[in-house]
Amino acid sequence: MELTAWSLTCAWLGNYYRTYPKTVQQEVTEAIGATGRFLVGARRLRRDRPDDLPPGFVVQDGRYLSARWPGDAHRFASEYARMLED
Repeated sequence: MELTAWSLTCAWLGNYYRTYPKTVQQEVTEAIGATGRFLVGARRLRRDRPDDLPPGFVVQDGRYLSARWPGDAHRFASEYARMLED
């Protein structure tokens, strides 16, 4: 998503969306090594909704929960509520 935002806006905004020399995916992949798993969500930019959670993408690692962007907020909130109930 970082590179998509950058490529769509670089003609007008320059390197505004290239805050760091590497993408988050590149940094995490290097940190976890070859045996680690980096889960990549679907490339679509469709937002989830309270009645349609599948477009949202979240990753849970133990007690840590993460999502990609605000378009995943409903899925994130649903998973977070489930974690609190457990």
